[in-house]
Amino acid sequence: MSALSHDTPPPCPRTPAEIADQWAFFTDPAYPSKERDYARGVLESLRWVMGRRADSPVAGDRLGRLPTLWDIETEADRAEEGMRAFTGQGIAWHRAHGLRYLTGAENALFWLTGEGGETIY
Repeated sequence: MSALSHDTPPPCPRTPAEIADQWAFFTDPAYPSKERDYARGVLESLRWVMGRRADSPVAGDRLGRLPTLWDIETEADRAEEGMRAFTGQGIAWHRAHGLRYLTGAENALFWLTGEGGETIY
């Protein structure tokens, strides 16, 4: 995958440069191969927020526009619901994506809202 563009500001508190740094980290060939599902959850979330993916990374919703901060928070909640797999929809997301993908997506989405530290972990 190519680097993310700095042309359009993201719909979140994170800057394009911060997002590009995270993209570079998770696409680095040195990133542990055993964590590929986690990285995929992170990267698909970054792609969605930057407008490089049409459907949301967990629920698969198509907004027809860049997600708002509210949309990002909602998708993060969906990732958590999938990780816990308590509801019927959560179980479906858990089966569709797997725990590590959902964990990566949740961490990235919450980070994109301005929560957490300087990096996704």
